[in-house]
Amino acid sequence: MALLPPPKSWSFDLPPRLKLRIAETITVYSSIVSCITETRWLVELKFGQAPPEEHLARKLAIAREYAHKQGKAIKEIVEAIPGAKSDAIWPAVKEFADDRDMCAHGVWMLDDQHRPIVVWHSKMLESADEIVGKYFDYHCFDHMLEIGRHLLKTFGEFKLLMEKALADGKQPAEVVAPD
Repeated sequence: MALLPPPKSWSFDLPPRLKLRIAETITVYSSIVSCITETRWLVELKFGQAPPEEHLARKLAIAREYAHKQGKAIKEIVEAIPGAKSDAIWPAVKEFADDRDMCAHGVWMLDDQHRPIVVWHSKMLESADEIVGKYFDYHCFDHMLEIGRHLLKTFGEFKLLMEKALADGKQPAEVVAPD
């Protein structure tokens, strides 16, 4: 975090490049959550306790869960697969989720050098007298979005793997982890 320059030097007139990066972060994250939700539908409706007449209600309940609960549920599904190596993915999921939250809930501005700054008072407040923010240059977005795209690809592949396994009549724990 950085103590911000005086407010008179801030600009809230964000360039399109910055607006697009913020929007892309939120969109990639939403796609990941959607993929996780749909994978849970596959698994839970096939092997869960809900009778078919309650499937719509269960799908709605899953879809309305906070993303953080979605992440815990998909982690349980993945970890039930013998030999699945997933330890590296969960910190990346948390970091990307935190960055998405910052993008969505933070206040964005530019300093007098046109560097992007984000202020998220509920997470960045360190002093009663000063405003603290975070410089978030474009290379930070590039790195974050690269991680997000890899996560989306990984969860998309996992969804396809689960679809195939379930179509073949296998239980989720019978899925063979890819090498």
